[in-house]
Amino acid sequence: MAGPAFTPEGYKKLVAAFLAFTVIVGYMTATQPSGAGWRFFSWHPFLMVTGFVGMMGTSAVTKKLGGYSNTKLHGILASLGLMMAFGGLYVIYRNKEIMGKEHITSTHALAGIITMAGALMASLAGGIFLHPDFGFDNHSQR
Repeated sequence: MAGPAFTPEGYKKLVAAFLAFTVIVGYMTATQPSGAGWRFFSWHPFLMVTGFVGMMGTSAVTKKLGGYSNTKLHGILASLGLMMAFGGLYVIYRNKEIMGKEHITSTHALAGIITMAGALMASLAGGIFLHPDFGFDNHSQR
């Protein structure tokens, strides 16, 4: 089932909303608890929110526009979002190492690892099977 068609103005407003949400919520979560300020750990929530909501959210609505160029832009934005999320994963890994704490000891951490694995698999599947230039299962027309 196809999603709603976006006008260029509607698309721009939606992308602006994604980016504003990302910056505001990313910063708010990065500086918790209140008054903690920005520190090395702050990059973890900021990169996760920016990658998953800002970049991947924008990627999803870009794909809805259809067409060859938007499909390629969708892949680029989604890949950048995944790289940002992996940056957030690195930060939390490194922070645990610095603090001498064990890894993956909470349901939050386990859910994060499962989410990252799922996002990586979706990215690989999209790149291998659906890429508009060389995807194995690509039925799109230029």
